[in-house]
Formats: sequence, C-alpha cells, structure tokens
Amino acid sequence: MACEVKWIVTNRAADLKKDIWKLSLTRGVASSAQVTKIYMAIAGHRKAIHDTLEGLRRTGLDLRWSSQGRGGPVPRSRQLQLGRALKKHTSVREGLCQVLSWGKEGHLRPPPQVWQALRTTVRDRWWLTVGSRKWVAVLWELDTWGGTATTEKINLQSMLKDLLPPCTYHLPP
Repeated sequence: MACEVKWIVTNRAADLKKDIWKLSLTRGVASSAQVTKIYMAIAGHRKAIHDTLEGLRRTGLDLRWSSQGRGGPVPRSRQLQLGRALKKHTSVREGLCQVLSWGKEGHLRPPPQVWQALRTTVRDRWWLTVGSRKWVAVLWELDTWGGTATTEKINLQSMLKDLLPPCTYHLPP
C-alpha cells in the first residue's frame, strides 16, 4: 500500500500534481491482483482545499470530495485522465518531470509505463466547523477498475521526448 498525505493551508495544486504522478508511477501497469494499492489523503482548511482542487481541475486532473457541498452524497467514482492532462497542460508535464528528475543537469530517470487513466473513489471524508474555522479531510483510492480508458497505457519515455523542449530535460536513450 502507498499513500500520499498532505495538510493544506494554502493552494497546493502543484504539490498534488506531483503526488498523483508519484502514486501513478508506484502503481505501474501490473494487473489489479498484483499491484500496490494507492491512496491520497488531504486535510486542512476548507477554502485552501477548495482552491487546490480547483487548480487541479483547471489542468484536467479532476478530484471531487463532495457532489453538492457539505450535506451532499459521496461523489461517484471519476476517471483521472493522466494522458490527456499530460498532453494539454505544461504544468502537469512539469510536475512529472520534477518527480523524475535527478542531478543538476535536468536529467530524468527512465519512467515506467503508466495507465492512461486512473479511477478515483472517495473512501471517506470528514469535515469540522468550530466557530469560523472549517476543516476538511478526504481519502481517495486510485485504481483501474472499470471504464474503458484504463485499458490504455502511456509510454512516458516516448511521450516526454515528443512533448518536452529538447534542451529542458535529458532522457536516457
């Protein structure tokens, strides 16, 4: 099992993009029966979590913790479209490159294949209001059950060679 945990008091969308890539790379493309279970937990000030999740949505990484606000039901499972976000948004590519980078020269570790999409399911959520302070905590599981997009894999090494400027990062041959 692998879990990324964050306490959020300001917008941390850039950090969560990196965490999503870390979890995706950890999970790899093994079958569901042979794979590490992956989770993401965030907690903190409700406004900061809202701003963080909005920042992720603008880059195509859509995590939801509530369908209709505080009293609403747990949202249905969603597809986290990694491949689409990687192609369309520079900040998503930068997050991946920061996870893969090593050394001072912008070298990248050779990335394994990952799934084109992951399913996100809210496993639990909590909220607390004391006076004017509001806190939220959410636990998502990321897996590949269901949906047709999850049968496609991304060859990150060849995709990054096509998407990155040649002098920005150096991938091994």
